[in-house]
Amino acid sequence: MIPVPIGSGMRDNSSHQERLAITSDSDPDHSGPRKSVKDPEFVELAHPDSDVLPILSEKINSNSRSVHGVFSKGEAFADRYSSGDRYGSNKGVGEIELNAPLKLESNGVLLDIWNAFLYLRDSFPLKILKVEWFTFATGFCDRNPPELIEIKPFKKHEVVLGSVRSWPYLYPRNSALRGALVIKVTAKNKPIYVVEIQRRWVNDGSDDGEHKEESMSGLCFTIDSQGDFERFLNDVFSKIRHKRGVFKSLIDDCSGEADYFTHKHSVLDKVNYESAARNALRKMGLRL
Repeated sequence: MIPVPIGSGMRDNSSHQERLAITSDSDPDHSGPRKSVKDPEFVELAHPDSDVLPILSEKINSNSRSVHGVFSKGEAFADRYSSGDRYGSNKGVGEIELNAPLKLESNGVLLDIWNAFLYLRDSFPLKILKVEWFTFATGFCDRNPPELIEIKPFKKHEVVLGSVRSWPYLYPRNSALRGALVIKVTAKNKPIYVVEIQRRWVNDGSDDGEHKEESMSGLCFTIDSQGDFERFLNDVFSKIRHKRGVFKSLIDDCSGEADYFTHKHSVLDKVNYESAARNALRKMGLRL
């Protein structure tokens, strides 16, 4: 079944909106016109012959010809359009070109990072043996979706700046607390840990008022024992509140290796934040 772009005006019944019938039953004529539709989203239609599309551009096939003379060069007629290969003539079927940009679907930074590590595990099974998340209540686990560790709020008697006091909350004047995702990547030589803090959605400063997740670095580290691991995590989650999510000043407190990493995208990424996940592992000595 032909996929049909959905966009503003597709189901608009107003008389000024030119509409286009789409078919999957026939291929375009050699001499038929060519129309291009630009829309990034698609749905499958149960009855493609009865639905329509807005027309964004039109090109006439410069090599138009017809065996029976119904079409002549520079002349074309179509009452239906198909995305198939051009074949035959005189069917009254034009060619539709569906232009959809390739975009990675994002589920938010935390889930994207988790999925990036799963992707690297599947891509490099000899170097990455296991990927798990951790909470103090559950321990290490590899089931989906991952669970978060709640960042504790400040107690009423603690004296801190207002911006610091509100930071543990996902949104100001809201009781929902931020969560932290802790990932354990079991490599051949040693486990590597990654910590990501849940982001707020903030205005991106554009004229159209779009929103994005706030910018924040991640933490990667190695550590010798499970006891040190949990003590270090508790220390990180306490101190990170005062730093409002900036890990850079906390890396010296780790008994093993520790560093922070950023979340830059790369055109070579196969999944969102693949390069960020690679960067975290590279900083801990694991090159893929």
